[in-house]
Amino acid sequence: MIFLKMAGVIFVVIGVILLPFGILQFKKEWKAYRKFSPKTQKVFVLIEIFDVLSGVPILSTWLMYLSAFCIVMGVIMITTH
Repeated sequence: MIFLKMAGVIFVVIGVILLPFGILQFKKEWKAYRKFSPKTQKVFVLIEIFDVLSGVPILSTWLMYLSAFCIVMGVIMITTH
């Protein structure tokens, strides 16, 4: 039981460490979109919105999803055991 709680704490720590990197990656992608025409920017915005809402990370949000997954799994492991 104590092993599962320790594993949960490790998952939470990893998730918290990965979160800023995911946010930085997302911001970097947004800066890259400014180089395109307004119509292309709108398409990229729609794709990013779909990426965030779909739950299937395909573009710049994959690291944020990994962080959230680690945090949620860690909390579940801590609270259930």
